[in-house]
Amino acid sequence: MPHTDSRVTIHMAASLDGFIARANGAVDWMETPDHYAAGETMSADDARAFLATIDC
Repeated sequence: MPHTDSRVTIHMAASLDGFIARANGAVDWMETPDHYAAGETMSADDARAFLATIDC
């Protein structure tokens, strides 16, 4: 099998009880602010550029 320059990036979440949503179906606990402790930010353009690199 030939070597290709492939990369996998995954964003995954799970709660301690094994359920993602609250009893009412909400997943608000997964939402994060647009600012980070390290001072880095991700603009909407950055997010679009990243998503454009995903092919599957």
